Amino acid sequence: MTDMIPDTEPDAAFPEAADFDTECRSIAALLSAASEQDFDIKTRFKNWTVNDIMGPLHLWNIAADQTLHGPDTFTAFITKAMSGLASGQSHRGPPRQHARRPFGTRPV
Repeated sequence: MTDMIPDTEPDAAFPEAADFDTECRSIAALLSAASEQDFDIKTRFKNWTVNDIMGPLHLWNIAADQTLHGPDTFTAFITKAMSGLASGQSHRGPPRQHARRPFGTRPV
């Protein structure tokens, strides 16, 4: 899975970007060997499953990525996401694809 992350170096002027890159690569490496059943394991964090935890991380990583494509792209994404949350949808447990989708790709 880590081979799906673009091999680029974050700009040194933005240490947060380097931290984010390290975090993404670490999570991808950790989850690359996970089985489907591993995503259903409950954790010590509020008894959430691995899948429950990865949902919000993935959602907001996509949001961060959308900011790079301009305000209209981000606004369209965040409007749809917030509408779903306001209507009672949860970002805690979307399909497991969020943890399997290559970094930097966009949702369909």
